[in-house]
Amino acid sequence: MKIRTKLTLRYTAVTAAVYFLLILLIYLFSETNRQNEFYRDLKKRGDYQSQPVPGRRSRNGSPALHLYE
Repeated sequence: MKIRTKLTLRYTAVTAAVYFLLILLIYLFSETNRQNEFYRDLKKRGDYQSQPVPGRRSRNGSPALHLYE
């Protein structure tokens, strides 16, 4: 095999490995960020939904809660 071909193949392999690692890192970062954002929003929604409605009482006399809409 010619030296030129060897260098080309080696350069291609190294470049492909670097791209693959970068894509993997970006994917893992995005997945972690998306998961954290989902659970943060879910907790916010749950906190909001569980707030008593001002001036309203349920049948048993306790403050009424927001219903999921």
